Amino acid sequence: MSANRSRRRRRTASQYVLLNQVSTTSQSLAEGSSEQAASIEETSSSLEELSSMTKRNADNSQKANDLSRQTRTAADKGVADMQEMNNAMAAIKASSDDTPRSLKPLMRLHFKRTFSRSTPPSKPRGPEKPAWASP
Repeated sequence: MSANRSRRRRRTASQYVLLNQVSTTSQSLAEGSSEQAASIEETSSSLEELSSMTKRNADNSQKANDLSRQTRTAADKGVADMQEMNNAMAAIKASSDDTPRSLKPLMRLHFKRTFSRSTPPSKPRGPEKPAWASP
């Protein structure tokens, strides 16, 4: 019987060692799982933050795009206004260039009238006499 007891003790001791190893391994696995869960939670939090930043960047890009469209529209309107002003200035210049030509006939007429009034007649005229007073 002592051989049986000795075998049982050896089995019990080896079972104890195995159980101890299983317990240690299980505890190690549990700690590893906890660390992995914490790491996954950190990764999830980082992804949420990254997602939020990406959304803000997309919103800001959209605003910048809208502002650049408005700027382009204003610039195009400014170009059109400048072309219109340039055309108006060209028309004013053409009109002012034509003014001396259109004034020449008027000025000639004015000088003729002014000159003819300021020169005395070639023969002085006397007072008109009535027809019955003739000699």
